[in-house]
Amino acid sequence: MNVFRKVVDQFHELMVSFGKLLLILMTVLTCIQVFCRYVLDFSIRWSEEVPLIMMVWFGFISLAIGVKKKLHISIEVFFNIFPDYIKKWLLKFVDLSIMTFGIIMVVYGWKLAAITMQSTMPATKMPTGYLYGIVPLSGILVTYDSFMNLLGLNKSDEKEDEVSEALKSLSLGGKE
Repeated sequence: MNVFRKVVDQFHELMVSFGKLLLILMTVLTCIQVFCRYVLDFSIRWSEEVPLIMMVWFGFISLAIGVKKKLHISIEVFFNIFPDYIKKWLLKFVDLSIMTFGIIMVVYGWKLAAITMQSTMPATKMPTGYLYGIVPLSGILVTYDSFMNLLGLNKSDEKEDEVSEALKSLSLGGKE
């Protein structure tokens, strides 16, 4: 199990690096397009489609990372009034719900990507399935991480990064 966990953790790190690269490339391509359009008075044909693909991929990579690091928003108004044993079961229900959503992402994301491989995007002529190919991949990570959370095996022994720490410590009007 430890070898499998190390492989998944390495894959997560690869996805984080890939997400960083996508964010940089999206920004650079958008800046180049704006410069070309308003200064040079011409438009790059594929400059809207490629950053759109990158944005979709970045969003789904971020979703998977958010599940792993438990960074998604939650509403705790009623949660805090329950006793601890009910809180425990509610958290398990949340993990089970997220895992179910991850399985749905894998199954229907795969179907969507497969169906849309027949059509092409207008500017790049790439199969549209490339746009949706990240959905089942992200679903696999969401399913794995929520399953590990459900079983209580997702113990994070690595040091938290600055963004995770800042987001977890962010308090919006609640008790401190």
